[in-house]
Amino acid sequence: MIRRKLCAYSIMMAAGISSGCFIMEETKLIGGSLLLIITGTAAAAMSMSERNSWKEVVNLAAFLLAGFMLFTLRFISYEADCSLICDTPDQMSYVEGTAESITCTDEKYRIVLGNAIVYDSPGDDHHEQRKIRYKVQINYYGRIDDTADLMYSRIGFRGKLRKPLTADNPGCFDPRLYSRSKGISCVMTADMIRYDDQAEPEYDMICRWKRYIYRIREEYIGYFRSDQIQGFIRGVIFGDKSSIDEETREDFDINSTGHILAVSGLHIGFIYALLKMLTGRRKTLPLTIIVILLLVAYGEMTMWSASTIRAVIVLSLNLMALYARRHPDLLTSVSTAAILILSVSPYQLFDQGFRMSFAALTGIAVLTGFLKSFLGEALAVMIAVQCAVAPLTAYIFHRINFLSIFINIPVIAIASVLVPLCIISLAADIITGSVPGPVLSMTEDVASLLIRLNSTLADEGGFSGMVVSVNPGVLLLFYLTILLICSEWFRVRALRRDWHGILKAVICLLLISVVTGMVCYNTFADDEIVFVSVGQGDCVHIRADGNDVLIDGGGSAFSNVGESILMPYLLSNGVDQVDLALVTHLHMDHYQGIRELSEIFPVAEFGIPADYRRSAGQNGQFTDEVIFIDPGSTISVSEDVRIDVIWPPPGRTGDIEIDDPNEHNMVYMINCKDIRIMVTGDLLEADELDMLEYYRYTDTLKCDVLKVAHHGSKSSTTEEFLEAADPAIAVIQVGRNNLYGHPHDQTLKRLEERGVRVCRTDNNGAVGIDIRRGSIAVDTMRN
Repeated sequence: MIRRKLCAYSIMMAAGISSGCFIMEETKLIGGSLLLIITGTAAAAMSMSERNSWKEVVNLAAFLLAGFMLFTLRFISYEADCSLICDTPDQMSYVEGTAESITCTDEKYRIVLGNAIVYDSPGDDHHEQRKIRYKVQINYYGRIDDTADLMYSRIGFRGKLRKPLTADNPGCFDPRLYSRSKGISCVMTADMIRYDDQAEPEYDMICRWKRYIYRIREEYIGYFRSDQIQGFIRGVIFGDKSSIDEETREDFDINSTGHILAVSGLHIGFIYALLKMLTGRRKTLPLTIIVILLLVAYGEMTMWSASTIRAVIVLSLNLMALYARRHPDLLTSVSTAAILILSVSPYQLFDQGFRMSFAALTGIAVLTGFLKSFLGEALAVMIAVQCAVAPLTAYIFHRINFLSIFINIPVIAIASVLVPLCIISLAADIITGSVPGPVLSMTEDVASLLIRLNSTLADEGGFSGMVVSVNPGVLLLFYLTILLICSEWFRVRALRRDWHGILKAVICLLLISVVTGMVCYNTFADDEIVFVSVGQGDCVHIRADGNDVLIDGGGSAFSNVGESILMPYLLSNGVDQVDLALVTHLHMDHYQGIRELSEIFPVAEFGIPADYRRSAGQNGQFTDEVIFIDPGSTISVSEDVRIDVIWPPPGRTGDIEIDDPNEHNMVYMINCKDIRIMVTGDLLEADELDMLEYYRYTDTLKCDVLKVAHHGSKSSTTEEFLEAADPAIAVIQVGRNNLYGHPHDQTLKRLEERGVRVCRTDNNGAVGIDIRRGSIAVDTMRN
């Protein structure tokens, strides 16, 4: 079909893996199967006009099916690893394994264990349950004095093992796919660590070598004086971003210069150039092998990120091509690297680093030749990379910088100085045991300059803008079209004026993209009401004729819910502005997320209970857009949707302080297409009884969907209140493994006895309400 057949084969393998993911991970049997069939049929149709077409069709089908089978087998293997712990999710276990990675962020250690064994309990007399085939991620909030001493040691942890969860909200980060792309099958939150810090651990030869490499890395980082420079150098030279301060990382994300913080061809290329200078023009097999082994040692220092693996494979292939006196081809090398990586780890296809890395190199391979004729090679490469990664960056991070191409020019220029300095100083440390003072000072100065320059160019996001997500089918069509137009196949067909063949190819690509879009369709997009999963807090999203309203927004003392949950959720679901944000009351787990969101995202108006009018003015934390909601008022959202304030009743107002308790809670009744949804906030039992008395002999409290008050606490949701509300569906918004024991068993029992369908955001993730001709369909992220 095209001269570089490996490119076509890698695309087919990726299509097979994607089909396997839809079928196995997302249980979309029909959609995944349809994508598999359509892709195979389209590839066959495009190949039939070629010489030896049937042979080519067989090869393409083989790679398509190989991708599907590789993913399916790996999925089954991961599920088998989790099968035992899923049967007893609340049981405490003891896991012992070899520490392969240790990072510390936000006072939490994340340790990845390999060769792990699960025991019933710690102690010398414990009985082995089973060996875990893949890795285990440990989240540990205790203290570890020296992580370097623990690397590649056998460590034990006690806690609850579980399978990684899928995404909490539609279109958002999927922890399970991420974990499995890293080879992790199980996750544990540990409350105890056990290791002997006095004994000298026994290592095999490989572990001893890896530990030595890791110590060299950590000792080298320790030469730099400030924590900021240490974290930045760790990211630039080793691709480890865990120690980079949040502000610096955000600046790089805003400028679309984050690729500087990943090991890339710039790093590997300089190492190769340095080795080539030392070896001269000699191209012997032993020298080639030595160069490749040194690249592997550097890869070990970087913990083998996706970009490192890609760069090492591509350069190794080019080295072997030069030794064999063959002209190296970048697109063929990139395609080979993709096939090798996906063959070993098919879940890598869903890793952001893998996608960005291969998109950048593919962009260089297919676009540089066209651009360099009028831009020059250096600028052409830079623009090719930006053109290739910009759509993917906008899709993943919901941000695009319109000046990123120009910002990248000085940033890459300085990085081209910093990376060689780091590699030279690292080499000096390895050879002599120390880094020369002038080299160290120069490296620190260049690193500081790069951080300051990038921060200045970021301009607090002045040159960048937020973008909502598009359907993945649109993104796929863009990349497939670029590959088609830039291929030799297209140029030959255009020269031959074979418009029929080109039209057939375009139709095939459109068909594949449309089917992909259908399979990836967000079922929550049709839901009028979404109970967003925000942890231990409430958040209700109302959609009505292009208007978007939030009631509450969660909030936490430990994380920025507005930035980390609400904004990604809204942008992933096509919302570029919140028209109105209401709150039930001003407690942290209801209001703080809204306030955090307003600092980084357009929120047209705030609505808070009128009782807070005086204290809000004194506090000064509200903007001019605040409106005060009076008891008994009605808010019209659209022709079919209105929000009634049913508590407190009209006439019952008073000035209260912001930190007042929950009895000042406001209750909203959403009337949407003749369906009633009651949002209760943190309504307490006393107020429930007052409401029953106030609305006696009326059906005001009748609802179809009840947002259970106070996260399912036993202090709310009385029998009498349930009798009056008589909901068919109850939604409990609650954090997973929260400290309060929510929801209470008593509340769950009351709902169960009444035959109410209960959805919980800790178990089910986000809950969507789709109203169709007076009936309700419920969507959940997890069953």
